[in-house]
Amino acid sequence: MKESQAGRASDRKNAYYVAVKFSATGIDDQTGVWVANDLSDPATIMAVDGTVKEFSDYPDGSAQDFSVTDGGAKQARACVGG
Repeated sequence: MKESQAGRASDRKNAYYVAVKFSATGIDDQTGVWVANDLSDPATIMAVDGTVKEFSDYPDGSAQDFSVTDGGAKQARACVGG
């Protein structure tokens, strides 16, 4: 992980979008977006964008209507340059 930033979901009181810039062996810099209902509880984390869905095992947040088009997701992604 190289950099991360969280942004509050625009339409949900207790949800935060978290953008992370990361790389791994054989993978150049990527930016992924997750959503969490509690930033201190990893059990509430869900995958939001295609990058995260491809490289992690977190449940799909789109099943609960979380989206990278939400203002909080855009804000978090912009803060890490993604």
